[in-house]
Amino acid sequence: MSSAGARASGPPRSPDSVRFFTQFYHQLKGLCYAPAGGLLLLGVLVGLLVRPQMLIYGAPFGAFALLVLTSPWVWYMHRRYENAYGRVRNREGHGSPLGTPNVLSAWTFVPLLTGAFCWIALVTFYIPQHTPLGDNHFLVFFPGWVLIVASLPAPLPRLRWTYAATGVLLFLVTLLPLMTPNMVLVQAVNCGLLGAVILGVGLYNHRLLVGTLGPMDDPEVSADA
Repeated sequence: MSSAGARASGPPRSPDSVRFFTQFYHQLKGLCYAPAGGLLLLGVLVGLLVRPQMLIYGAPFGAFALLVLTSPWVWYMHRRYENAYGRVRNREGHGSPLGTPNVLSAWTFVPLLTGAFCWIALVTFYIPQHTPLGDNHFLVFFPGWVLIVASLPAPLPRLRWTYAATGVLLFLVTLLPLMTPNMVLVQAVNCGLLGAVILGVGLYNHRLLVGTLGPMDDPEVSADA
């Protein structure tokens, strides 16, 4: 990372902490995506009050539309983070939330990837064919997998538990169509929980980043882009 880390106040960080914040620096920019989660959660709540049946088919399209509509905000906040903390320059290669050799060993990543493909088959093929749900909840499942992968190299137990618990929750909620034929409930719970997790994890990650590197508006913390 650039000199922002060196300027942050506080005790020296362990090598695991430095590696984690460098590897997942972009994912820790929580204010980039937290508003999208809040808007998705708000949209689900408004849909339940106004016209619940619209959630059956409208919730997945609404979630996808939010990804497009909030892209200018994501770009704006990305620039704000870079102006405050600088850019990551990883000498070992580019990091990825999906797991790379410098994050996870093959013995860990291969079983995770195999399990993810099995869950994708369940969510994408089995559930739509054997339940009234006409689409799949890949958009719910995928962030859960990313959070589980991110929990493994997390340097602190509370980070590991936070990421792992929210990831497993997003995994399990995709099984709801197998338990109830009420598709309004299924879509409301899946999309509402996704919005709540994106909002909560986004704010949590932002607080984590600010607590480590210092306030974004502190001129002494600002790094050269």
